[in-house]
Amino acid sequence: NLTACARSGICQEEVFDVRANAIALTEYLLSRDTSFNLPRKFKVGFSGCSADCTVCLINDVGLLAQIKKGKKGFKVYAGGGLGAESRLGRLLEDFIPEEELGYCVEALKKAYYKNVHRGNKPHNRLRFLIEDIGFDKFRALYEEKLKALRENEHIVLRKIEFSYPKSKKEGLPQVEDKEYNAFLKYSIYPQRQIGLVSAQLRIPRGDIAADKLAALADLEKDFKQIEFGTSINQNIFLCNVREADVYKLFLALQKILNDFIYPST
Repeated sequence: NLTACARSGICQEEVFDVRANAIALTEYLLSRDTSFNLPRKFKVGFSGCSADCTVCLINDVGLLAQIKKGKKGFKVYAGGGLGAESRLGRLLEDFIPEEELGYCVEALKKAYYKNVHRGNKPHNRLRFLIEDIGFDKFRALYEEKLKALRENEHIVLRKIEFSYPKSKKEGLPQVEDKEYNAFLKYSIYPQRQIGLVSAQLRIPRGDIAADKLAALADLEKDFKQIEFGTSINQNIFLCNVREADVYKLFLALQKILNDFIYPST
């Protein structure tokens, strides 16, 4: 399972947009037979800035965007996970260049695939392998797999280019409405793109009825360039909303959802 921050590509703080890397790596991993015979879950999380919305340290593999000497790349963490026996990931690589991403994650996957004890299902996540053999030995296994991949395979991830919507600075509508102003304060995020914002919709416990999701999807008829994202805290983001349309969006959301604004306390 590969995830990236719900606001990738629009966050004002991101080092670079990691969506293309997440999609290309997903495509590569799904092309490998071994990806369908792993002992347990293998979660990979991409974050585009130090706010780390994807929480790299609780993924089997965490990839935090970096730029060093003008080159895009990632800081790599390994061995995180939640559950009854939670662990934080540990720093495996301080920096890998973008073009090495496929080699790095495939090497991690191979080290896990070949060495974990498959007979003990509750204990066969990557974090337990690292704990059982020690981080130094695991790093050696990873480096062995990485060296073999570099020598024997040619891994090139597909280049993906995103186009970004454009708008102009119009300002947010100002209305004497307590709930609307709470919506502005707690739910609206300016985007990198001038004149556009994203709205985080609070979905308590991530529980939403299918008819309400369908109604949210229908918003694209009135807000032509919006995109939808889901976040790690089980909320929904509506992205690429024109500033001038925010009050119109708020009124539309009131007809669909009963409780979508973060409380002020």
